[in-house]
Amino acid sequence: MTRGNENLRQTVINEVRAMRYIQNYSNKIQNLNHVSVPRDVLIEAGLNPCHLWMVIPYHGSEFPYQVIDREGSVRPWTEHEARELFRGILSAMEEMQQMRLSHHDVSAENLILDSQRCVMIDFATNIRLPYNNDQRLLVKYTQQVGKRYYMAPEMFYGLLTQLPYDGLAVDLWACAIMLFRMTSGFFPFEFPSRTSQVFRELSSNYPIIFTLAFIRIRQIINPLPTPQLISCNT
Repeated sequence: MTRGNENLRQTVINEVRAMRYIQNYSNKIQNLNHVSVPRDVLIEAGLNPCHLWMVIPYHGSEFPYQVIDREGSVRPWTEHEARELFRGILSAMEEMQQMRLSHHDVSAENLILDSQRCVMIDFATNIRLPYNNDQRLLVKYTQQVGKRYYMAPEMFYGLLTQLPYDGLAVDLWACAIMLFRMTSGFFPFEFPSRTSQVFRELSSNYPIIFTLAFIRIRQIINPLPTPQLISCNT
């Protein structure tokens, strides 16, 4: 088996395990409203028991990053408009935390808008978070996954540093990137690097510096860059 096929196999196994775990958790707790819960995970009966089927509910439309007015013009969300959508995203993060899961690829591409309800999908890169009783532990770095525009610095530089990281923190970082893009119309920066002036300004602890950088970005008229998937398995 080639490495590419083995990586694909592990991705499928990881998502199936996550779906079964989420289904079992939902059956016991029954409070998951912002995470996609499979109706069933079935092994095909008959001559070929190797086939597996997942029955997933239909949720709705893609997550809207921008607003289309009646005139057909496209604009970012206002802070007031984005507030309700972002609450739904944070509710999904809360449910992931309840299940002690880290998604590892939080992005608009992995969110569905079901009426006004945000639903998290695609758990191929998820991991179960280690806990010591009720104390969440750091995760040992093993591979770089996700989309670079949403990556937290500890994930982006993980291949070099090999430092452990907080699995929930990297998901929350990606949520902040989504909120920024929703309200500005642009990604804040290409790489989470201290060599980037924009990154230094937006990650500073000074509200005035952040606000000025945000206003400057909103004045840019260039189109959004296309996110690229990074998956560097070690």
